[in-house]
Amino acid sequence: VWGDGPARAGRVSGGAGPFRLGDGVCSLSASVDEVRVWSQVRSQAQILASMTTTLVGDEPGLVIYLPFEEGVGDLTANLADTGSATLGAPAAADAAEPTWSDETPF
Repeated sequence: VWGDGPARAGRVSGGAGPFRLGDGVCSLSASVDEVRVWSQVRSQAQILASMTTTLVGDEPGLVIYLPFEEGVGDLTANLADTGSATLGAPAAADAAEPTWSDETPF
């Protein structure tokens, strides 16, 4: 897992259910520019070389790419797939809904 600082070991487990960030009990309270999930381990050099690059979505090994470009609502496109991702609670609007920003992280 790569965050704002040194790389940390992390693992994403496969399964039939939806992919989730967080533990399902607590919501994620952070500013997130995009989410990339790869099917293989990437080196620090690979991460640093592409972290400020906008991806196309068809890069080898890329399984989830959420660039969060919509700016409204609670759906975002997964450009590595033909599907979309739900942000916040999938039911009626509540406190778990995303707050969109036009700030640039880098």
